[in-house]
Amino acid sequence: MKKEKYKIIETNKPAPPISEFRTRGERGTGEDVRFLMQYLNIEQSFAVCKQIDFSLSLVNSKEGIRELKHFLFKGELIQRNYAALYFKRRNEINILNIAVEEGCIDEIQAFSQ
Repeated sequence: MKKEKYKIIETNKPAPPISEFRTRGERGTGEDVRFLMQYLNIEQSFAVCKQIDFSLSLVNSKEGIRELKHFLFKGELIQRNYAALYFKRRNEINILNIAVEEGCIDEIQAFSQ
């Protein structure tokens, strides 16, 4: 099965205000998760990545969690890593085991403390 990838935002586009990240995390729709994930890239500042990480931790809606699962399996590497961190913090080991078995993330990312 071909993996559908989400586009990572162009690195020269400035990140929105930090308050926008938090608002998106609190609302937690699938669209909000996609919005947050698009700003994750290897050239993004550490501060922005930490704010996105925090904002993702606020997602509690079924739609948002379903979108995070999608990123865990089909996102870019950095997106899969942040999705794995989300599920690790929620102690959802089964989904992480499946992601490891399918080669989406490695055991270190899934289970390190």
